Amino acid sequence: MILLANVEVQIAQLAARIEKQLRALGKQRVLVGIPEDKAARSDPAMNNAYLGAIHENGSPVRNIPPRPFLHPGVQKAQPRVVKKLETACANAVKDANFDPQKALGDAGMLARNSVRGMFDNNDWPPDKPITQRIKNLKHGKPPDAAVQTLVDTRQLRKSIHYVIVDESEAKS
Repeated sequence: MILLANVEVQIAQLAARIEKQLRALGKQRVLVGIPEDKAARSDPAMNNAYLGAIHENGSPVRNIPPRPFLHPGVQKAQPRVVKKLETACANAVKDANFDPQKALGDAGMLARNSVRGMFDNNDWPPDKPITQRIKNLKHGKPPDAAVQTLVDTRQLRKSIHYVIVDESEAKS
């Protein structure tokens, strides 16, 4: 009878541990974008968050077409992120030392890298010829040299990060 009671206690402890780990994982969110502390640029007139919003949505007033990178980048990563988090949940069941922060961090890196990759693999409209010439002159290149759209100093691309937010702390 004592052996059976011991097994029941171990099962209850295991169930409590798994529930605690999965609840901790479920209370947190991974956000991908341009956090305020990463938004500064060498040109203080406009920060990266503002510049990113302009390019993500376009600006008819400034005659800038949309060149989305954030939403498509996250969507592109979503199947891999979901698989990563499914694996994390399975590991929570098996591993007493499971770390939800590491799993969420891995998911965040996948999404962040996918968004950053949009600057290299996209179907954006090219820069206007005058913009291309200005970029080339700024960097000492011939005026008609090829220019990569939205890539000049790489500050915008480098400003894209992920953060892990605990919803229980965010609501207080």
